[in-house]
Amino acid sequence: MDMPPTPLPPETANTSPAPNGATAGIRVENCYVFKSRLQEYAQKAGLQTPEYHTFKEGPSHEPVFKSTVVINNTSYDSLPGFFNRKAAEQSAAEVALMEIVKSIPANANIPAVAHNSTQQETGLCNTGSQQLNLREMHREADHHHRLLATLARHCRLAAAATFFSSTLRTARALNSLLAAICSSPAFLRFAPKVLLLAAPSVSPDATTFHILISTLCQAHRPAAAADLLCCMPSLLLDPDLASCRAVLSSLCQYASAQDAVAFLDKMCHWGISPSRSDYHAVFDALLQEGKVAEAYEVMKNKMGSNRVAPALAYFKLTMQAFSECLEFDSVEEVFDEMLLRGLVPDVDVYSVYISALCRKGDLAGARQMMTCMEHAGCPPDVRTFGVVVAGCMSAGDMGTVRELVQEAIRRGLQWDPPALSELIGLLQAGDGATQSQELLLEPLFVHDAPVLGQLIGALCKQGLLGPAAVVDDY
Repeated sequence: MDMPPTPLPPETANTSPAPNGATAGIRVENCYVFKSRLQEYAQKAGLQTPEYHTFKEGPSHEPVFKSTVVINNTSYDSLPGFFNRKAAEQSAAEVALMEIVKSIPANANIPAVAHNSTQQETGLCNTGSQQLNLREMHREADHHHRLLATLARHCRLAAAATFFSSTLRTARALNSLLAAICSSPAFLRFAPKVLLLAAPSVSPDATTFHILISTLCQAHRPAAAADLLCCMPSLLLDPDLASCRAVLSSLCQYASAQDAVAFLDKMCHWGISPSRSDYHAVFDALLQEGKVAEAYEVMKNKMGSNRVAPALAYFKLTMQAFSECLEFDSVEEVFDEMLLRGLVPDVDVYSVYISALCRKGDLAGARQMMTCMEHAGCPPDVRTFGVVVAGCMSAGDMGTVRELVQEAIRRGLQWDPPALSELIGLLQAGDGATQSQELLLEPLFVHDAPVLGQLIGALCKQGLLGPAAVVDDY
């Protein structure tokens, strides 16, 4: 594929421009008769003569022309990038003809458009007395598009690129060619070359951007995809919701979480409201990078400004992350913010908050919060008791530990294997191994032999029991 574009195969050679200006059919680039055809159509349909308004832009040494034709009170603009007035007007007439074709029902009687050599404007196209109508033009364009799609689908990319550059420069053809190129990672390097072939006679449309952005996201290049989306408004194209979400998801996975936050702001600027799942993806990416304060900012301010109320789970995760960072004042702030928003904490949220109090060394506050849970109609479960028990063990307050265990038993709570496993993990994290060996093996925690066996195995695995202790106690 590094070879230069090869000529079309013999069976498709009749689609290339014929020598000496003659053609076998309608050609956009080498047949400048669209103004005549549009005028004939207007006459046969009883419409007013088309009016052209052409403007020159750019520096005087390199002007660019843009033309608009008005027919039947409808305006049609030329394609961009023409360097003379006549070509721009022909382009506007071509666009008008093609759009008129699309608006006419299939069973309608379309006036035939005759063309002869005395009517042609440039001498570049001679169809004699051949009778053509608009639907025939449309059918031929469809045939060319199908041919291009077939070449691209069979990886005849050199032939397809030659056909595109010499015969069929339209946005539809550009998208067909790009879709084929982007379907294979081996051909991706040809996409910029195809875009250069298209410029400046073909403007990319929304489909063009969707193809390229999807490909960049699949190739784990979300920053390039985001930059491409930012180019759409300058071309008077609106970024679509599906492309924005694809880019945001890819940014969260393969780029900096701060880039994802910045892209959230761009989506809002474009009038696209991120969903709860979009915010959750950014929030989770920030937490994974350890940027807890930034995650809390997204949850507290950005979600609220977009009328997406953060759920209770967001507050729980934020409190837990701040607690692990030993930022206990921030845990308090998040808990208060949750209450101000009218959210009712559940057992898990209370347990996270109480765990932060224990890490802080405020065991009295932790026990007081357990009392608050009772008053709020949310009694602590065995895991809540386990959090405070582990905190008291780490502090060496074995008397309070026994009181808490007795209270849990009085409430009918039992430490099942999952709760015991969680308690052992808390003990190991809090350096409560020394005081825990004998207590954990007491009947207060274990009521049957299978659970005792699981507990001993877990203690050994966590390094809380030595081999000798296991033999003696078991």
